[in-house]
Amino acid sequence: MTFNLNNKLDAAALGREYQKRGFIQVKDVLPNPAAGELHNCLAKDTPWGLFYFKDDTGERIPPEDFEKMPGDKQQEIFQFIFKTARDGYQFMFFYHPVMQNALAGLNPDFPLHHWFDFINSEPLLDFVRNVTGIPEIVRADAMATRFVGNCFLHCHRDHQEGRTRRVAYVMNLTRDWNPNWGGYLQIFNDKMNIEHSFKPAFNCLNMFTVPRDHSVSTVPPFCPGERLSLTGWFHEA
Repeated sequence: MTFNLNNKLDAAALGREYQKRGFIQVKDVLPNPAAGELHNCLAKDTPWGLFYFKDDTGERIPPEDFEKMPGDKQQEIFQFIFKTARDGYQFMFFYHPVMQNALAGLNPDFPLHHWFDFINSEPLLDFVRNVTGIPEIVRADAMATRFVGNCFLHCHRDHQEGRTRRVAYVMNLTRDWNPNWGGYLQIFNDKMNIEHSFKPAFNCLNMFTVPRDHSVSTVPPFCPGERLSLTGWFHEA
């Protein structure tokens, strides 16, 4: 499977918008057939593990372990997440390790691994450099995410000492999302007011410069849908 950018995108115009605000949503970033294949892969063919915050780091439960875990053990983890979320930083969503699996050579025909190759291709990286005005960008990482009822991501800045993150991205592949279902990517200003909020959408690439305060609003328990995306950072080294 081969991915290409939509040839109607105007990197210069997008760059002017990005450099005014430090964030942008690029609509229709892929030709629709390719975006549809990615959505179908996420919705039907991707195994999902659980990802949450514990002991000052991200705690990952791989798909095969989470699926075998007894219900009472899952509930114990969920209760820990909800309790710690009341007073401190926390997140909970389902994940698939795209970069790690792609680099390990697992299932080379899997569409998500072709996506990883694409975001590390020179045409895509050059597009990101032109839009963001950051010529030092040389590579990207990738993780697939799935937000369903009770999933959330608390406000944070994405900055870590010693890391080379320059631009965060969310390739949103969510269809038919109701605004009452939460899951919005929220960008905050320096007074911690929401400066902009992006609804889960289909075939849209959201990008913002790191560090930047942002969150994903809680998906309520009554939500019947799935917020599906491919996400990560563009790095300078």
